[in-house]
Amino acid sequence: MTSTETSAKDKLGAYESLFNSLLPWFSDHTGNELLDFRKAGLQEFLSTGFPNLKDEDWRFTSLKPLNDIEPLTDTQGNRSTPSQSEVENLPFWKNNYNKLVFVDGYFCDQLSNINDQPKGVDLMPLSAAIKLGLVRAEEIGQYTTDSNANYFVPLNDALFQDGLFLRAAKGASVNGVVQVVYLSTGNSGNIHFPRQVVIMGEEASATVLEQHHNLVGGHLFKNEVSEIFLGERSHFECVKLQMEPEDSLHFGSYFIHATTESQFKFHSLDAGAGLSRNTLKTHLNGTHINGVLNGLYLGKGKQLSDHHMVVEHMQPNCESHEYFNGILDDQARGVFHGRIFVDQKGQKTDAKQTNKNILLTDDVVVDTKPQLEIYADDVKCTHGATIGQLCEDSLFYMQARGIPKREARRMLIHAFAGEIVERIDYVEIRDEVDKIIWDALDHLPSLT
Repeated sequence: MTSTETSAKDKLGAYESLFNSLLPWFSDHTGNELLDFRKAGLQEFLSTGFPNLKDEDWRFTSLKPLNDIEPLTDTQGNRSTPSQSEVENLPFWKNNYNKLVFVDGYFCDQLSNINDQPKGVDLMPLSAAIKLGLVRAEEIGQYTTDSNANYFVPLNDALFQDGLFLRAAKGASVNGVVQVVYLSTGNSGNIHFPRQVVIMGEEASATVLEQHHNLVGGHLFKNEVSEIFLGERSHFECVKLQMEPEDSLHFGSYFIHATTESQFKFHSLDAGAGLSRNTLKTHLNGTHINGVLNGLYLGKGKQLSDHHMVVEHMQPNCESHEYFNGILDDQARGVFHGRIFVDQKGQKTDAKQTNKNILLTDDVVVDTKPQLEIYADDVKCTHGATIGQLCEDSLFYMQARGIPKREARRMLIHAFAGEIVERIDYVEIRDEVDKIIWDALDHLPSLT
């Protein structure tokens, strides 16, 4: 065995040791019913390990920064609650939304507030839902198995802590935006594994705002898994805001299972972490589904932002639209890998996929790989990718009308970002995200 193989085995062994040390906490926090599920996840992770550049889905994204992580977490419950002064300036904090706050992976009741909900809506931490029997052990992981799995899901299966649980029964509308805030303080270990379960019944509706922030710097590793089921004619919108510092690692795996006539929008704003990877797999298993996957990634320094998207059209007469824009500065890197799969039953599919990137320096690198895999003969599917710099003609036109060059560049880039932001349906969230984008642009070196 080579030294490299020995080192990799030792890294996996560190996660196994951590798992064994957490067994009493697992039993108390999420019950013994989930221990077999956790153990199966651990064994699968130990057998596969982390991916490497030889894996086709990871050939543009090196996971070497993970080698510097020695997984640690608090097994004694010695956790502190951030003060209001530490969190009051976070985006959306002062809005009157349903607020579920998780600090270092654990639910923080002191910072949370859930409004009264109509009959048929269950909104709470996942750990509470498990204890109350609102979600059974066999329901966890049912949408991440088989072809939906990836390397990071089994590790989350084994070590997940807590996260959002939302179930809306037939015809129920959630009262207010569901704001889920995942805060990392660095005081309770360096790894956090959120788990989210969202189940929308027939004709139910909800809007979720998911936020990720670190209150301190530090080499932190977050690995999140979300399972989302959309019943017939349900409406669901999710906005994810990832603003963790550049010395952190962020991996999010989302699995959306949509049924007949459901409509959904998923928006990703990736403006943080030194290495981030969002994996989104959408399974359209019904007719007349309409889905939008919409994202913006901003990079500077040596940040790497990776989006891996798969949309499966399994039934006829469905629409899916993917729009992902990247703005990259310094020596940042962007990766986009999108695949549209159309089953032979997926006649009359209308699918569109676009990835556009603006490079602000000559040192930026973008790898984009749009794909179509079609087994039906009556479809309308398109994909495209563009990589380039700001249009000099547009800059000249604006400068000729008295707009300084820096401001002209800023306005053009904001318009490019606005293509993504304007697709957010919830107006209050859209307006606040737009302000966040303006602020983020002001911190790009090429625009200062």
